[in-house]
Order: sequence, then structure tokens, then C-alpha cells
Amino acid sequence: MEKREGYKKTKIGWIPEDWDVVQFKNIVGLNRQKINSKDNGHHKCIELEHIDQGSGKLLGHAMTEGKSSIKTPFKPGDTLFGKLRPYLMKYCYPTFEGVCSTEIFVFRPKLDADSRFVFNIVQTEGFIANAVSKSFGTKMPRTNWSIVGDYSLPLPPLPEQQKIASILTTVDDKISSIEYQIQQTEQLKKGLMEKLLTEGIGHTEFKETKIGRIPKGWDVVKIFDVVEKIQDGNYGADYPKADEMLPTGVPFLTSAVISRNSRVDTSKLKYISKEKHELLKKAHLKKHDVLFTNRGANVGQVAINPDFLNGANIGPQLTLLRCKDKLMDYQILFFYLQSPIFNKILKSVDSGSAMNFLSIKTTGNFLVILPPLEEQKQIATILSTVDDKIEVLNQKKTHYQILKKGLSQQLLTGQMRVKI
Repeated sequence: MEKREGYKKTKIGWIPEDWDVVQFKNIVGLNRQKINSKDNGHHKCIELEHIDQGSGKLLGHAMTEGKSSIKTPFKPGDTLFGKLRPYLMKYCYPTFEGVCSTEIFVFRPKLDADSRFVFNIVQTEGFIANAVSKSFGTKMPRTNWSIVGDYSLPLPPLPEQQKIASILTTVDDKISSIEYQIQQTEQLKKGLMEKLLTEGIGHTEFKETKIGRIPKGWDVVKIFDVVEKIQDGNYGADYPKADEMLPTGVPFLTSAVISRNSRVDTSKLKYISKEKHELLKKAHLKKHDVLFTNRGANVGQVAINPDFLNGANIGPQLTLLRCKDKLMDYQILFFYLQSPIFNKILKSVDSGSAMNFLSIKTTGNFLVILPPLEEQKQIATILSTVDDKIEVLNQKKTHYQILKKGLSQQLLTGQMRVKI
């Protein structure tokens, strides 16, 4: 029989000798108290939409405002976990007292459980998988207390729980610090775009135009005027079916690859055969093409096609904009399409519907600024420097998220021990 020094074999695998196998309900209680917010004054209220997916981050809260609604109260030290669609991984650790939706569990740690340790347990792949696999309901799957309460886990003594939680919280704090830096840098970028794309560099004379006040030496033109090609991807009978998507081949970009920070997310690339690529001829990409999301909830999001995706293909949710390089710098068009100026133009035609669609004609007729080419390049250099800083911070954030995941796996199972 296999032996491991300092460990014992259990029904959930090898764990340290001084740890126990317990059920989740042994270390937390479920707060079943319900109150009518109308009868209990004004409270900070957390709904599912206030909890970020998969990060544990609280995005905000509402106020009950004395309206009649049944809620579950919580207090600092409780862990909140969304029971509706548990695969969305909505959990948080509030630092204030309030109430929450009845679609959210309120877990309250027992005396022999550290509250932060509990919060880290609900983030683990095993806990989530258990809640998801045993959910009930087709359209609106939910988990219940019996399912999550019966989940088996390894439990260290309280001092070790506290040490583990402290380590993981330190990493969480580092991630939060980087997120704050990203937020501040994005605000800087937004301010710079608003200034540079309306005032330029060193101008003293301005004029009023259809898109607002701009330097006298600039023009306002249509996108059609500054691109040599504007084209959305193929659709209809030739569009790749699910079974035609391959693990490798010619990259095929859909709107899903355009990330919130205006980059191509390579983890979401799909691939098609060379034969299918040749059949779908109308939208083969070149490096520096600007990719514009033309429909759906993310309409208007943009990215620059990177060098390594030269020759890739796109789906109908994307429109490629290929600039006339002697007239418009591709980076200026890219930044302009992210700017507050263009957002106002976009909102004037965006219905807000997931079915919203911006045709080639509509997109091509959008008005854009046209500074002298040399000034375009100067503006692009400034904004690219800020963009590069945001990208470095995002990479740093990803590093710490991977570190957190690895540490959680090792520390919460006892594979890595901590000194008390």
C-alpha cells in the first residue's frame, strides 16, 4: 500500500495527517433569515449583477429605498455565493452590513472556520463543479443548500486556515492594486484621447464642425474617404459550421476575440481549414487592419489586427477597416473609434439591442477627424505609450491571477504546507 510521510489517504485523496475531511455544512451555517426591506429601513443591497463573474469583486450595490422586497441580511465576514446559474461563479466577501437577493446564499462561518478561508473554498474548481453538476432547472439552473452543504473538503486546523487565508488574501490585494492602476491609466487615456483628438498638439485656432470643435487645419471626413477597404466577414451557407472549426489551421476571428481592453484575445481564436479559408475570400486580414464589432451587445468595440494574424479570416460580426496609409494612420482611426467623441456618434445610432447591426454603409458614413499625417503620427505615439502601459499592467494582473489559482490548489489541499 502506498504511503506518504505526513499524509493520510482519505475518500477525497491524500491530505495532511492533522487535517480532517469535512462537509461544507460543518464549517458554515446558511443564513436563512428573510426580511422585508420595506419594514426594515434603508439598506445597502447586493444583487447578482453587482458581483463580478469569477473574480470575487463587488462592482457596487443598490439601496432598498424602503421598497417591498424579500431579502437576506448579511454582515462583514459572511461569504455570498450566487445559487442561480452557479457556473457564472458569482461570489464576494462584503466588508459592510446589508441585504442581498434571495438568489444569493449567505454563508456564515462557524467558530472553527476562518471567514477568509471559507471565501477561498467557494472559489475552488471542486466547489464550483459540484454546485454546477448537481444544479436543477434547464433555463434557469440553480443549486441548493443540500448540494453545496454536502460538498466534502479537506480542513486544516484553524491557525493553518488563517495562515493560508492570509497568503491568498495578500495575492488578492495585489491583484486589486493592479486593477486600480489599470483603472487610473485608462482614465488617463480617456482624458488624453478627448484632448488630443479635439485640440491636437500646439494649435491656437479652432473651428466648429459637425462633430464639435477641432483645429482649423484639420478636416472632418467619412470613414469611406480614409479607407481602401471596408468589409465584414462571410455569412450564409458558406459560414463555417461548428464541426468545421478545427484545433489548428487558419485563424478565424469572431467578435468574441475583441477584448474589453481593445486587444485581440488569442485564447478565443477559432480555426478553419485552408480550403474553407480560400472559399471565404472577401475578408482576408492584413496586419494593422482595424477590426470593428458591428453587432451585438459589444457593438463598437475595436482592436488592431496584430502582425501574427496577417492572412487570417473574420466572421460577419466584424468589419475590417484598412486605412489609406498616405491619408490616415491606422492607429489614429483605432483610437478615434474608442474616443468619447465617437462614442457620442455611436450612441446616436445604437439601439442598445443585442440584435443591433451596423452595416458597411452605416459604418462607412461615420464622420472622423483628419489631422495632417505627421500630427496623426505624433498623437498616435503618445496614446500608444499609454496603451502599452495598460497592456503591461494587464499582463501583470494575469500573472498574479495564475499565481493565485496555483497557490489555492496547493494550499487548500495541503500539497503545500505553511509554517505556523
